[in-house]
Amino acid sequence: DAAAEHGAQLYPASVPGCGILGGQPVDLAGAPFKWAATCEREVPKYQTARLAQIRPDLVIWLSGWDRDDRLVDGQNVSMTTMSGRFVFARLIDDAAARLTSTGARLVMMTVAPPSPTELYPDPPKDAKFEQMNRLLRDFARSHADRTSVVDLARMLCPNGAHPCPEEVSGVRPRPRDGNHFE
Repeated sequence: DAAAEHGAQLYPASVPGCGILGGQPVDLAGAPFKWAATCEREVPKYQTARLAQIRPDLVIWLSGWDRDDRLVDGQNVSMTTMSGRFVFARLIDDAAARLTSTGARLVMMTVAPPSPTELYPDPPKDAKFEQMNRLLRDFARSHADRTSVVDLARMLCPNGAHPCPEEVSGVRPRPRDGNHFE
């Protein structure tokens, strides 16, 4: 509705349960999520097809999945390690190159920690949010000709403290589980 009010067309191009980055997301125990087995193969194909179909001027990158540890080339990779951050930076570069391949500008949205909800009253603190946001900001800074960042994390968590508030400016943007927008 907001896009239409401003004369913009908004086309969804996400794959549920998958992020934007390559690799296969894994759970806290390091096991791959069963539903994400095809993410690494299917997401790039789907994105490339949508880009060719739509030919957007702007692509918005928003994914909470991308902060998760993942299997990359058979290895479990975490952004909490120096070597993992290098791998994540490469994955970001690969995805950004794909998403801008038709000439679109890329806007990367930072990811906010969850807010408490009735289902999850005390969401755990996770440093991977800030690590991911730092990688996104670093990438955008070094590719300012085609990429910028919108600090969605600051909008949803205006005081910067964990957890984010359930309500911001009279709106509950993630009421069901503190993560997914509705």
